[in-house]
Amino acid sequence: MKSSFLLILFLLAVACQSKITESKNWCDQPLRAGLLALQERPTQHPWFKVYEVVTGVYAIAEPYNFQEVISYLIIGSEKALLFDTGMGLDSISSVVKELTTRACQARSTDGRIQPVVQVVN
Repeated sequence: MKSSFLLILFLLAVACQSKITESKNWCDQPLRAGLLALQERPTQHPWFKVYEVVTGVYAIAEPYNFQEVISYLIIGSEKALLFDTGMGLDSISSVVKELTTRACQARSTDGRIQPVVQVVN
């Protein structure tokens, strides 16, 4: 068990190193070019960067995470839907509350079967 944990840590360290190009700090790496082409929507949470993809659809990126986690919020006429809930290192529900007052449900797309959960009332 301990050797498996050490192997995972080693693989993560190698993956972090392979992403580094110009800077030794992966937090300094640029975001995906597709996101940079979109208009950023400021929020109260510096961990997240929010981009409006089209009216009512937001990409919520966690740029300081080497895994390039991006969640998507789709705001409908009555409810909102959040695809993926991020890494949990900051409150994505607080970001969702800044973007909409509609009831919002979350759906995981990481391959695990999870029930839809209530994020915002």
